[in-house]
Amino acid sequence: MKKLKYLILSVLAISFLISFFPSTSFACSCVAPPPVEELLGGETAIFSGIIRKVTVEDKPSPIQSSADQLAVLVEVNQTWKGIVDSDVIVYTARSSASCGFEFQVNSEYLIYAHESADGFEVSLCSRTALVADAQDDLYVLGEGQTPSVQQDFEVEAEIKGSFGYLLSIFVAIAIIGSLFFIKRRKK
Repeated sequence: MKKLKYLILSVLAISFLISFFPSTSFACSCVAPPPVEELLGGETAIFSGIIRKVTVEDKPSPIQSSADQLAVLVEVNQTWKGIVDSDVIVYTARSSASCGFEFQVNSEYLIYAHESADGFEVSLCSRTALVADAQDDLYVLGEGQTPSVQQDFEVEAEIKGSFGYLLSIFVAIAIIGSLFFIKRRKK
């Protein structure tokens, strides 16, 4: 009976001590990404570029999630596979808790993206890394190509914004002119 009492007290003491030393857990868990040679033969787009802008995708709901998409504008420097444009938008989850890759603006990355229905997606589980940290991958990839199609999403956004502004001015002038014409006609 005494031995059982000591056994129960020991188990309780160990359980109590274990609760003070919790292990770290992560919401996103990844398997090791495949080697570069395998990705060159697969469906993954591979390119390097400088991050120009990171924006939250518009979402009508007031509730936000770590899985919400971020749109990342990349100015492409070199491409090895799947990309021909000089500017590309890739998508990633907002937080690393949902396997989102946390890009830093004005930093250069070697990006491994897979194509989905929404466009190119990048995950924390991919081989994506800062160019400075991806020298082994760059050695295996060899010399890349410069993008063949010039695309500038920033300029397009500015043009669309200025077009809306110009359209507003035109509509305002048309309304004022119509009111002036109607007032004159009544006289």
